[in-house]
Amino acid sequence: MTPRTPLTFTAIAVAFVMLTGCAPEAPAPTETAPVTETTAPAVTPSPSDPAVETPAGVEALPENAKAGDVIDAETAAQLNERSYMGSSVPLGYQMPDGSWVLLAANEPLPENVVEVVQQKVRDAVGDLSWQSNAGKRLYDARMAENAATGRTLIVVHHAPDMNPSWVVHSGPGQPTFATREEAVAAAEQHIAGNPAAYVIIVLE
Repeated sequence: MTPRTPLTFTAIAVAFVMLTGCAPEAPAPTETAPVTETTAPAVTPSPSDPAVETPAGVEALPENAKAGDVIDAETAAQLNERSYMGSSVPLGYQMPDGSWVLLAANEPLPENVVEVVQQKVRDAVGDLSWQSNAGKRLYDARMAENAATGRTLIVVHHAPDMNPSWVVHSGPGQPTFATREEAVAAAEQHIAGNPAAYVIIVLE
């Protein structure tokens, strides 16, 4: 009898492959997408303030006119005939370059107008010490801007010769505070019920 040759591990593996068909294929390498430069989508601005309605007796405002838009002098004059009604009506405000901008009814002043108001009051008051009669100059400047903007101007300012040295001018009586932050907080609390009817400026 011819002796049997023992099956080796290799032979068994070959037989297994033959029985099962073919060896499993290795997964195909994943293709890497080419890197391309992309441009961020344009940012769509948020909806702007609502258009200002044309009051009765005033020629039509420019289409979709909004607070801060430039208007002509004639339109501003017509609007300002109702300035005694304060912030409840749209008004025209003259900027330093002579142009007129639209102030919307029952809305806070545009930021560029607030900056102009602050500078005008600062220039009118000058020296803020009480010894320089700053109180009278400040009162006159407030009254002028109250009339021009239709808002009540509240001025927070530093009085170097007073202690406490921060003063809030909001009408009769001028409360004083130890810090700027306290004075501004008091002014903001004062206008909380109807902020559109006021404008706060701070003079350092």
